[in-house]
Amino acid sequence: MGTIDVDSDGTIQAQINKLFTEKVNSSDLDSYVNNQISANVTQWLAANVTPTGSAVAIDKSLSIEGAAADSKTVGETFYTKTEIDGLIGKIDW
Repeated sequence: MGTIDVDSDGTIQAQINKLFTEKVNSSDLDSYVNNQISANVTQWLAANVTPTGSAVAIDKSLSIEGAAADSKTVGETFYTKTEIDGLIGKIDW
C-alpha cells in the first residue's frame, strides 16, 4: 500500500472512501465478503448445531423432543388446529 495522506481536518476519510470505491468497483470486495460470510457461518453452525450436515433428523411427527421440526408439517398442523378450534367455538353444546 502507498503513503497515507491526512486530510485538512486531520482524518484519512478521503483515502478510505477512494480505496473502498475501488474495491466495490472490482470483484475483490464481493469475493472477500462472500468468503468471510461462508467461513463464519460454517464455523458457527459447526459450533452451535448438533448433529451437522445430512445427519440432522427432521421430525415430521412433531413428537420427538429436541429434534428439528419439519416446517411444512408445523404449518399444516397449526392451520388444522386453528380450524378445529374455530369450529368447536361455534358448536352449541
